[in-house]
Amino acid sequence: MPRITGGTCRGRRLEVADGTRPTTELARKAAFDILGDAIRGARVLDACAGSGAYGLEALSRGAAHATFVEEDLKVAEILRGNVERLGAGERSTLEATPVDRFSSKVNEPRSFDVIFHDPPFEEISDSDLRLLVPLVRPGGWLFHERGDDRVLAPGGLAPADVRRYGHTRLLIYRP
Repeated sequence: MPRITGGTCRGRRLEVADGTRPTTELARKAAFDILGDAIRGARVLDACAGSGAYGLEALSRGAAHATFVEEDLKVAEILRGNVERLGAGERSTLEATPVDRFSSKVNEPRSFDVIFHDPPFEEISDSDLRLLVPLVRPGGWLFHERGDDRVLAPGGLAPADVRRYGHTRLLIYRP
């Protein structure tokens, strides 16, 4: 079971649905070390949220609001339980829908300061990334996690940085 690595909920464990691959604590902590104080007061999107580790970590570290997008209804129910156990319900929204459907419903482009995209490794494509880039505010961050060495450039946007943590690659975009 993954744990929150920092902030007010540090050390709290998260439930994970069977068959899901939670983000490693090492990769998640590294992403937040990169963000530093930029997470405080941020509006965060946790796309392909799974257990909600990225979004809940963001809230624990001072983000203003987190939106969780998870299309698998069983996984979304476990995520809902994690949100409730950590007392994050008032500062979060859960959308049980695919990323493409969610992105088409967002009324204002550039709605999020930080987006985390952690799809199942076997289902990774660049289509979600192309839909997520327009949702990042200028100066914001998009973290994309993958299990191979392929570097994606959605809409011609090259990553600002690529990090490796064991089998996980973290591509960091700054639209």
